[in-house]
Amino acid sequence: ERRFERHFGNRSSRARTTCAIGFEPNPRHAPRLGELARRYNALGFRTTYLLAAVGVSNASLQFEGGGWMSELEMAAKLTANRNDNGYDVPVIDLAEFILHHVHGRRLPVDDGLAAGKPAVVAKIDIEGEEKKVIPRLLATRAACAIDEMLVEWHGLSQIKQKQLKERCEKNSENCTQLREMDDEAFAIDPFPLP
Repeated sequence: ERRFERHFGNRSSRARTTCAIGFEPNPRHAPRLGELARRYNALGFRTTYLLAAVGVSNASLQFEGGGWMSELEMAAKLTANRNDNGYDVPVIDLAEFILHHVHGRRLPVDDGLAAGKPAVVAKIDIEGEEKKVIPRLLATRAACAIDEMLVEWHGLSQIKQKQLKERCEKNSENCTQLREMDDEAFAIDPFPLP
């Protein structure tokens, strides 16, 4: 909660100053995420999610019930939206998305709130793609539009993970705060939908 207050102000003003955008490639989560977005929007919170993965280029990937296929399998099995093997989902170039839709935004003047640069917090839990996506965010300077990145690192040996984290942290100085966070609390959220 303190992180949200630090970045977005107190609870009473958040509905007017904050929006949430999520990317989720697994179609099994679509009904709950759609309902969650609908209910939050009805309460005045600008919330949306895209049935898409994030990556380093705009593309398409095959998503199977158990998870992502290897890159070789994906290259061999790309098909249109749904087949017996799974779903094709779009991949959105996260750096491009941030530079186009997030960078340069300003908060509107509303009920005494001063216009200004909005705070941006990104939770990055992208099942191994962070080793490509985060360096691209830093190289394109898209990371500079993000105040704080909360990253869950996957699929690397401890040594490689440490090296990548150190390189990213060094390159993120004066640009964004990069913090490690492995938080799956959403999966055990005890509260009903609003």
